[in-house]
Amino acid sequence: MQLLSAPSEFRLRLADDVRQDPDDAHQDEPEPTEAAGDHVRDLSGLEVLLPRLVPADPDDDPAQREQRDAGVQGQARRSLHGSKCRRPRTLPCMNDLPIEVQKLDHVAFATWDAAPHVRLLTELLGAEFVDGGDDTGPGFRWLQFRFPQGGKVEIIEPLTRDGFLYRFLTKRGEGIHHVTVYVKDLATAVEQLRAAGYTPVDVNLSHPTWKEAFVSPREANGVLIQLAQVPDAELPNPNMKTLDEYLADRPNLRPD
Repeated sequence: MQLLSAPSEFRLRLADDVRQDPDDAHQDEPEPTEAAGDHVRDLSGLEVLLPRLVPADPDDDPAQREQRDAGVQGQARRSLHGSKCRRPRTLPCMNDLPIEVQKLDHVAFATWDAAPHVRLLTELLGAEFVDGGDDTGPGFRWLQFRFPQGGKVEIIEPLTRDGFLYRFLTKRGEGIHHVTVYVKDLATAVEQLRAAGYTPVDVNLSHPTWKEAFVSPREANGVLIQLAQVPDAELPNPNMKTLDEYLADRPNLRPD
C-alpha cells in the first residue's frame, strides 16, 4: 500500500486555524448543509478526494527525514526559548524568584459593622487590638488585632456610601477581602510579577511610608493580594485612637 502525504493546501489551512484568536475556540460551528451530509454518507466521494493527495517521494530516506524533522523541531524550540534560562518569555529565570517577602502581615475581612467581630476576636479568641484608623479618602475604617502566638486579622468597615468597600459589600457581601504581605522592595516585586505574567494593579510607589500594589482576584484564585513596603513594620501609629473610641463611632451603613 502506497503512503500518501498531505497536500500543501491542507497544511496552509491548518496554519490559518492555528493563528485564529483562542477566544473564538468555543464559537458555534456552522451546521452542515444537506449537500455536505450526503457527501459524507456517500463513500464514493473518496474517489474525488484521492486525486488531490500527493504521493510520497519514493526516494525519501526515512532516516534522513527523521534527522531533518529533528532539526526543524530544534529550531522551533530555540525560537521559543531564546532566553538564557530556556523558559517561555512570560516566565522569569528561576534566580529572579521568589519575591523577597518580609512577612505575611494580616488577613482582612470586610463587614458592615465591626463590633460583633471585635467581640469574637478579643473576648473569645484572645486577640489584642494593636492598630486602627479611618481612611477618609477611600472611605473605610480598619482595625487590626494580633493573636497571642502571632498572626493578625484586620476588620474593615465602610465610612461612606461612595467608597470601594461599600460597593464591595453591596455586591459580594461580608467576608474575606484581601491578604497583605510586606516586601523588601516593592518596585522590584512589581517587575517580578510582570515578568511572571501577572498584571499588578493600583501600583503606588510614590508614598514615603506606604507603597503598595495589588494582584487582582482574577489572577489569585478569587482573593485580592496586597503587596506593601513600609520603612518600619513595627512603627507605632501616632493617629490611632482607642478601640472604645472607634466602637463608639460606628457608621453601620448596612442597607435596610
